[in-house]
Amino acid sequence: MEHSIGTISNKEMLLRVKKEIEEDKKRTEWGRWKYNKDNLTIYTEPTDNGWEYEIDLETIFNYQSIVDWMCHLKEKNWITNKDIGDLFEALDNVSGGLRQGTKPIFTWK
Repeated sequence: MEHSIGTISNKEMLLRVKKEIEEDKKRTEWGRWKYNKDNLTIYTEPTDNGWEYEIDLETIFNYQSIVDWMCHLKEKNWITNKDIGDLFEALDNVSGGLRQGTKPIFTWK
């Protein structure tokens, strides 16, 4: 028996979610963060004050290094909580998923 939400069936909903996930994998921008596949970095464009930042993804090799980056960035007066959330989303997208079972997998695309 197929259930529906409003006029959308479960099958249709699953297809939409799958499409959104596939489109999300192709993203290269999250808030102020942008992904440069050529040199494996995530960076920000300069702010009004001229602040910009670049993170070499090859320096991120485990969960602790993500936490270290997040703590380091929180010390910056120009970084916001939204920027930190956007960065985490960017790392999740470009790594292919930070949570893969119980074992971290860091394979930068």
